[in-house]
Amino acid sequence: MKAFIYVGGEVNASNLTEHPKSDDLRIAADGGYENAKKLGEKIDVLVGDLDSIQSEMPEGAELIKVPAEKDFTDTQLAVETAIKRGARDIVIIGGGPAGLSAALAARRSGIESILVLERDSLLGGILNQCIHAGFGLHTFKEELTGPEYAAKYIELLRQTCVEVKSDTMVIHLTEDKQVHCVSAEGGYEIFTAKAVILAMGCRERSRGALNICGSRCAGIYSAGTAQKLVLNMLSTGAMIKTGKVVGNLNNDRLKQIRYLLFTRIRHS
Repeated sequence: MKAFIYVGGEVNASNLTEHPKSDDLRIAADGGYENAKKLGEKIDVLVGDLDSIQSEMPEGAELIKVPAEKDFTDTQLAVETAIKRGARDIVIIGGGPAGLSAALAARRSGIESILVLERDSLLGGILNQCIHAGFGLHTFKEELTGPEYAAKYIELLRQTCVEVKSDTMVIHLTEDKQVHCVSAEGGYEIFTAKAVILAMGCRERSRGALNICGSRCAGIYSAGTAQKLVLNMLSTGAMIKTGKVVGNLNNDRLKQIRYLLFTRIRHS
């Protein structure tokens, strides 16, 4: 689905290079409805204070009427309506280092409507498990740990209009660039984009993916799962009193868990 927005002013049909298809969204910004009629287009949504409509209201169209005194123009409201209905220029699946850098690069290239979908509650991906130094030398000209490197990118992203949906799982991607996803907040949603960037990166494999046979023993976690457990416990205010880390965990892994623990305490 693409969104076609009709606005006021002069229109020359011979200059049009693309016309909406049957499943595209047609939105008229107030007086833009008159131009849609001239082009023979039936609109789906009419947005504005409706003070510029010179003919009868369109049949079957959804009317979104707003006060004449408002902070936004009718065209801006039409764009917001298109975005809320799922129209995007780019949808990026994955909010790790690849997804964050792709979103920033797209925004700096002038692309306005960008959506990042991340299945985890935190952006940063695998960087949140890499507390060793060595990141950022080329991009930020300073040596950073993984979480620090991710934080730099996240802060840059917050200064833009890029939309981020965390705790969102993508379950299907169609050939016509429709992204189907689910989340506790939005339920089942479908976003359509001109381009989709797959930036899922990597993740720690589960014991099932490693083909480890037998029943899983309670209390034994992989390194990534243990780190996430610590983060979840700290975010809910739980206290960790005692505990042992056994198995194939080296000092770097232990330092990662301690780093996450003390960083959260220090900033709480």
